[in-house]
Amino acid sequence: MLGYALHRLKGLGFIALFVTFFSFCLMKLAPGDPALILLQQRDTPADPVSLQAARQELGLDRPFLLQYGSWLFKVLQGDLGSSYYARVSVSREIRRAFPVTLQLAASALASALLAALTLGILAARRDGGPADLLTRLLSVLGTCIPSFWLGLALMFLFAVKLDLLPAVGKEGWQSFILPTAALAFGPAVFHARILDASLKETAEEDYVLFARSKGLSEWEILLRHRLKPSLIPTITSLGITAGMMLGGTVIVENIFAWPGMGTLVVEAIFNRDFPMVQGYVLVMAAVYTGVNLCTDLLCAFLDPRIRVGARP
Repeated sequence: MLGYALHRLKGLGFIALFVTFFSFCLMKLAPGDPALILLQQRDTPADPVSLQAARQELGLDRPFLLQYGSWLFKVLQGDLGSSYYARVSVSREIRRAFPVTLQLAASALASALLAALTLGILAARRDGGPADLLTRLLSVLGTCIPSFWLGLALMFLFAVKLDLLPAVGKEGWQSFILPTAALAFGPAVFHARILDASLKETAEEDYVLFARSKGLSEWEILLRHRLKPSLIPTITSLGITAGMMLGGTVIVENIFAWPGMGTLVVEAIFNRDFPMVQGYVLVMAAVYTGVNLCTDLLCAFLDPRIRVGARP
């Protein structure tokens, strides 16, 4: 397992370097001038002299590669720079906002996994049964309904009309319900269909037929023999979904006024706060890579053939 982990770690440094350079290029190509926004914040006239002084203060007057190299050197030392707009440490702001986003993403991921396991197992128990038809219907709805529309619909129904749950903010466990449901619905039904299809593929395997010949019940065969190998496609796709959830919280957090990374980066984009956006992209890329690495290791643990096939 250690050899497989080291094999998967190869090239991650180059991926991180590419992501940082790509995000740095995108921010430089974005419209707007951070120096002008800084002067507007200070109520200073935007004359050429003031603009040049502001660019020098922000380090924007240096060549592009020198700016990138200086920023990367600080990143390697654990310093993500200072915000252009709020004039605070980017690292400190991310440390404040990231746990809030992580709580929401973890809640949504756990809910999606629990719902996917339940629906997938019930649907695979009887092909064409009520649970199977319900899973197919929900998977179509989950594909068609975007999370932001579902979030607004849930807010209107449960917060405005029924007044059962808080509409915005993060106060108590009740505030988790609506944003978690908005984030988890699509991935839950999608992975339920993946698990259902995987379980149905194992229905006629030799080890399943042997278990039936021993007189085991269908529920026992499904849970003890068919479920474990069928989880590999689900776990693989769920790892990708986990990374996407962390990034996908941007819209949901802004809808529900959730004080996490999504709200932080949207404000930074509007204010042309380049260091904040670059710090967000870097942290999200690192988390996404780490989640996928953990997913690969978990799949290799469940199926030893994966790590054997990966040996050079």
